Order: sequence, then structure tokens, then C-alpha cells
Amino acid sequence: MSLEARISRLEDIERLRERVVEFFEHCDTGGSTGEAYNPKALASLFLPDGCFESGDLKCVGRPAMEDLFADLAQTFCLHYAGNYVFDVRPGSDTAYGHWSAWETPVLSGKAVWGCFVHRHSYRKRDGQWYWLNWDQTIKFFVPVSDSWEQADRIVEQRLSHGA
Repeated sequence: MSLEARISRLEDIERLRERVVEFFEHCDTGGSTGEAYNPKALASLFLPDGCFESGDLKCVGRPAMEDLFADLAQTFCLHYAGNYVFDVRPGSDTAYGHWSAWETPVLSGKAVWGCFVHRHSYRKRDGQWYWLNWDQTIKFFVPVSDSWEQADRIVEQRLSHGA
């Protein structure tokens, strides 16, 4: 692989990592819009026919995602992501990624701990990376008053919307 191709691949990997951070900034602080869970800003990070899956919840297309994110705007959450691994093939407009996330939402007035594993696919359009598929699997999701060591009953289950 040429030096130019290797640099391009590294730039794509960094842009994908930045895209994850951008998504969570929009969730937590509103990012550039200043409005947390701004539905249009979040949905715009997906392809028009992109898919967001989490548990029983499956949204296909930006309008469905806008509805989901508008609903989530009624809650509070901070997201922490890490252990990023991205697979970008030289010259390809498709990439795959997986990473872990820790979330601290407040749902129905109750503070919750959540740990998730993400597996995503991306497509590059007009020089920008977009989500094609967002798939998150829950490792645990418990009230802060409980310990996640008791969460074996929900390991590998998927988070249902509004749990």
C-alpha cells in the first residue's frame, strides 16, 4: 500500500472516531446546535436510509430517527465511548467499526448505569462518513442504586426504548 493510501486510511479512521464523538456531543450538549438531542442534527449523521437498532427498537430512515431523538430529548444522559476499532479498506467507501460505551441516563426520574457494545457500518458520501447501520448491544443496564454484578439476567439482551 502506498504512503498516500496509508495516510488516507488513517485520516478516514480518525474522521470516523470524530464522528462518534460528534454524535455523543449532539446527544449530551447539543454540539454545534446547543440543543441536546437535536433530532435533525443527529439524524443527519446517518444516510437517508440508515438504520438505528437498539433492542426491540429499530428505526429506518431519518424521519423515524428524528422522532426517536425528539423523544430522547425529554431525558438526560451523558455518554462515554472508547476502545474504538475501525476497519477502512483503502479506496473503499464502506467502513466498519466497533467500540464500547458507558452511559449515565436518567429515565423516568431514575438514574441508571448502562454499558453497551456497538457494531456499526458506515458509508462515505461526498467526502463525508455517515452511519449506514447503528447496532448497540447491552451488557448491563441497571439503576444506580443497584450493582451491575447482579445484571447477569440482562447480559447480551438489547436495550428497549424507554427501558
